[in-house]
Amino acid sequence: MTRVKRVGIIAEDVSDFESLKTFVQRISGKENLSFKKKLGQGGGKLKYKCLVWSNELLDAKCDML
Repeated sequence: MTRVKRVGIIAEDVSDFESLKTFVQRISGKENLSFKKKLGQGGGKLKYKCLVWSNELLDAKCDML
């Protein structure tokens, strides 16, 4: 993860995003990572919008999803 500067996270809600953010920071050993998020507010919306959101996060220069 040496080249990773920005991580994109697709999550159901804010608490899921915060948990994944903390997890990634601890695993990587980096506290200075930048994060972008897309929140679904429900599993159905996540399933429907995941491909579109992943492309948007890649367009936003996320190095990892």
